[in-house]
Amino acid sequence: MSSNSVDGSNTQQHSQAILVFLFAYCEDEIRPRLAKSTNIAENEIKSDIMSYVRTIRNVILHSKGKIRQDKYKSINLLGDMFSVDPSIYVFYENMHKIFVLIKKECARLLFEWSVMENSPNVKPEDIRNVALQTRRKPTQELIGSTWTEVNDSF
Repeated sequence: MSSNSVDGSNTQQHSQAILVFLFAYCEDEIRPRLAKSTNIAENEIKSDIMSYVRTIRNVILHSKGKIRQDKYKSINLLGDMFSVDPSIYVFYENMHKIFVLIKKECARLLFEWSVMENSPNVKPEDIRNVALQTRRKPTQELIGSTWTEVNDSF
């Protein structure tokens, strides 16, 4: 069962797949929606971390997971997580670091495209986590006088 261990082969396949799908989702869904909502061209939405993830994605898909020297130079922020020539191996801790970097980038983009950009109290680099929630419709069990009164105030 070593293939199912924290850094086993199954975990490696999942980690690589997550990085590939994460980039695809950001590129095909998030970036166009952000561009549309801010009325700017897609190519004006830039993200350092996602360009690094794109490079890792391309190495996984097109170079059998082996990073060449030229590609290694282009993943500045992720350089300490990978090495030149051996196959990409994503440790659990590194996957977590990548997610943290992506969340920080999301915070930066939120600040950049919102009124919070010039806030004296909050800086994007100080944000450690980002969570977005959508407002849910109340279910029948929750509808009551108190719930309705609270919802009417929004």
